[in-house]
Amino acid sequence: MLDDFAEVLRTLDYHRPAVAMTSTVTGEPVDPDDIASPGHWARQVTEPVRFADAVAGLIARNTHGFLEIGPHPVLAPAIGQAVDEAGSTAFVARLAGRGDDQPVRLLAGLAEAFVRGPSHRRDRPLPPAPARAARGSAPVRGPTPWPDRPPLVPSGPAPA
Repeated sequence: MLDDFAEVLRTLDYHRPAVAMTSTVTGEPVDPDDIASPGHWARQVTEPVRFADAVAGLIARNTHGFLEIGPHPVLAPAIGQAVDEAGSTAFVARLAGRGDDQPVRLLAGLAEAFVRGPSHRRDRPLPPAPARAARGSAPVRGPTPWPDRPPLVPSGPAPA
């Protein structure tokens, strides 16, 4: 099986990652050149998974948060426990879950990441808003859908 796997790995194109990664084989940051090689991926099959070491290393390097993207969040509780035991303020959010309303779960997880994630990301200017459709300029005629209300600032002389 390993020979067949290695043969398939040699047929693939590899690229250096665009973001920093941590290996669950070593528990340490990944060497960008190593991850872009068949040998790295062959070790994923033959060596033990060091998930706890990888999470602990990320916490030690002040990772702000963890997102579990899989369809059934089985790792988020373990990550949350590691975060708590380390006294870290990192957040753990899941973006999917069996039995969840998927769009709601996805949006809730992304909202948590936005609110609890690193603040420097929120300091960037937002991209321009999409163009809005032109609206008519005709005044509203007939009954309006909103109730009659007194003005927020009363007109006329102030009460004595």
